[in-house]
Amino acid sequence: MNISYKLLGAVEISAYDDNIIALLNLCMYCGIPYTDFKNMPDGSIRLIFKLSDSKKVFSECRKRGIEINAVKKIGLPPFLYKYRRRYGLVLGMLIAVAITVLSQQYIWDIRITGNETMTSSEVGSLLEQYGLKVGTYIPKLNTDKLENKLLINSEKISWISVNITGNVAQVQIRENKSADKNEELNNKFANLVAEKSGIIQQVQIFRGNIRVKAGDYVNEGDLLVSGLYDSDRVGFRYTRASGIVMAKTVNEYVIEIPLEYEEKEYTGNVNFEKYLNFFGYSFNISKNCRNDMMFYDTISTVENCSFPDGTQTPIEIQTIQQHEYRYVTKQRTYEEAERLAYYELSQLIADEGDVMVIRKIITPEAGDDFFRLHCIVVCIENIAKVSEFEVDLSQRPEDSLPEKVS
Repeated sequence: MNISYKLLGAVEISAYDDNIIALLNLCMYCGIPYTDFKNMPDGSIRLIFKLSDSKKVFSECRKRGIEINAVKKIGLPPFLYKYRRRYGLVLGMLIAVAITVLSQQYIWDIRITGNETMTSSEVGSLLEQYGLKVGTYIPKLNTDKLENKLLINSEKISWISVNITGNVAQVQIRENKSADKNEELNNKFANLVAEKSGIIQQVQIFRGNIRVKAGDYVNEGDLLVSGLYDSDRVGFRYTRASGIVMAKTVNEYVIEIPLEYEEKEYTGNVNFEKYLNFFGYSFNISKNCRNDMMFYDTISTVENCSFPDGTQTPIEIQTIQQHEYRYVTKQRTYEEAERLAYYELSQLIADEGDVMVIRKIITPEAGDDFFRLHCIVVCIENIAKVSEFEVDLSQRPEDSLPEKVS
């Protein structure tokens, strides 16, 4: 329901049988808006109209002989009328509304996206240095100037966009990864070692000293490309080895699917809590909980109480639901277990990444309470793995580079 219905008041109206079509046609003919259309179990419908529109609805329905009923009144005006003699409560609510309206001139939330290596707190500290923080007066905030200053003075950010939506600052950034990459290449030396055993098929080196050739058999951990150069002209020097080493490998997979298994089943029991989030503080406003739930999934939703024009406010309603479930023992057939085993096998092979499968040897086995697949896969794949090392200048360079890395 839109916040305007709650602020201006609303009436929930029900209609039955032939009156349903007549009521909907009346709303369309007279241009009367409504919301929250509901089909009820007893065959009736319920609609919510603004308090001001409900008078016209009842008047037009009486003229046309359409029978409708007012179920309940909703929103601020009916609430204020109910507590019209409790002046302190009414005054407090009016003050709260005034604070909400004034808050539209200030930043109450900063949402940062696009950061990968930088934390949101790091980006927030940079933004604060250039005038953007929670509580900033929006009319005095120059986002273009802020973006330019930050880009000029920050080496970690290559692009930034700041958009103000209501009282929320949406900040999108793109990090400068080239600086980190160059720093990594300059300060960290590495070899390429074999991630798996196999027969070398092809070597493509971008940087480093090749130690293997096509046709060589290597074991896991063997040195493929060294990060050490030995030159008569410049002597020993270190680098970060880089390249692709394709090898023929043999991978073995065993997938076993039990015929008896446990499955999650929801019981229909739901715990819920509602919180009012205001100025960064949370206040519990509703709760219905059981303490005997052993297993449950938690779903949290946040609804911003926006104004009729879509402008956001610093008021949010957070709903936390806990859906109870239990584990039920079930039985699958051999056919179902076989399909599942082949599916898991395909996923395991796909997870290996960019590999070229040459041959597969699959041996199925059916036991009393399981179905098993034993699979041997022969393929061509890149077995080069980066293995960083530290340089001890007190040693000779060749002593710091072992032939095999465990």
